[in-house]
Amino acid sequence: MTQSATHSATRTATQAATQTAILSAADCAAPPRVLRLQVMAAYFHAIRDREKPLEFRLDTPYWRRRLVGCTFDAIEVALGYPKAEDATRRLRRVWRGVTPQTITHPHFGPESVAVLAIDVTGADLPLGAPSGLMP
Repeated sequence: MTQSATHSATRTATQAATQTAILSAADCAAPPRVLRLQVMAAYFHAIRDREKPLEFRLDTPYWRRRLVGCTFDAIEVALGYPKAEDATRRLRRVWRGVTPQTITHPHFGPESVAVLAIDVTGADLPLGAPSGLMP
């Protein structure tokens, strides 16, 4: 190996060690996983006022793939599709899990249907806060 190649390899190794030392655990942490759900006004207000403990999604392959066996740091419920800065139409809570259920509900028609019941009773989190941390 030539002297120039040796010097270049040493410099590259030193740069890599310096960059590794600069990174902290917080820099390498995975971004928080937040389940975002859009709901109609009546459901949003009931969840906000803690009158509605569960939010339902039909038990379909799409929702099973998104929810069953997954863990999230938080759940964010939005009234429709608000602008990012509109905190009055969004709320964030600690993720409490999902369970399969069979229900009869006017929104899904007169027959009993299989749903995934998402628990929305977790503690409130500030919007934009590190998810999973209590306020």
